[in-house]
Amino acid sequence: MKPKVIFSVLAALALFVSACDIGGVDSLIDRLKAIGGGAQAQGVVVGLGDNSLSVLIQQAGDSSYTVGNISEFTIDGDSTFAYVGGVAAGFVSLELGQHVKIKTPKDAAFRVSSMELMNTDLHGVVESINEGMNEFTMTATIAQGVDVGTIAGFGNPVTVRFATALPSGLSVGADADVRGVFNRTAPDIFDAVDSAAEVTGSMQAANFGLESVSPLEITITGDGGGLGLANPATVKVVLGTSVAMVERTAGVDTSITATQLAAGILDDRYASLFVEGSYDAATNTLTASALRANVG
Repeated sequence: MKPKVIFSVLAALALFVSACDIGGVDSLIDRLKAIGGGAQAQGVVVGLGDNSLSVLIQQAGDSSYTVGNISEFTIDGDSTFAYVGGVAAGFVSLELGQHVKIKTPKDAAFRVSSMELMNTDLHGVVESINEGMNEFTMTATIAQGVDVGTIAGFGNPVTVRFATALPSGLSVGADADVRGVFNRTAPDIFDAVDSAAEVTGSMQAANFGLESVSPLEITITGDGGGLGLANPATVKVVLGTSVAMVERTAGVDTSITATQLAAGILDDRYASLFVEGSYDAATNTLTASALRANVG
């Protein structure tokens, strides 16, 4: 038996040397892949045919694919589909903008062996809210980092459904970020898998006042359209755990601290404040992720 083991080791080394001679390590990986299994890739669905799909490659597990390029894949009767977590799916479950992970047979890098419908991140603007159905509609602008304007036929608006109550802070006109999958519980539904959606927006105000220095708390009054509110609207502003703050003078931005911002407000140094962050309608609070104080 021992001579056979030695022979096997020598044969493996010979294969490695041969592969490196003819094409390097990448060639060896592809040849070993052909022996032991197929290729893998992840990306966003940007096209759907009768028995094919186009995927913008975001992660390439094989030299057959190039990140940033669109690859065409075919399906057949042996192709299987499932949502992340194992829930059964099918080719009809796919939607433009869906994030997918693809595995292919060892002899066909562009034929789907199995496909997993992954959690997909959507960003957009809230268009309507239906609390009774735990749903809201949004005009999506970004799907898994891809501008939906580049996905021909993307279905806007998107109906987002939560298994339980809607998250607080949703308001028509506000930006929202949500994670989930398309068509899991019903056709034309984006099923949110996170317990909450982050509602983001911005507001510029010429009227503002300092309520507290430590922790910093400001009341601002201005056009609330960026938060889905009225014009004028008054909201409370607090600082997030990581916030970028600058003071703008004649078009030049300079970083400032919370203490410097408070001093500037008390000294009437600023003509207006621009605040961007996450808005909670339940507490009427805008938690700033970015704040700009415009010197008057």
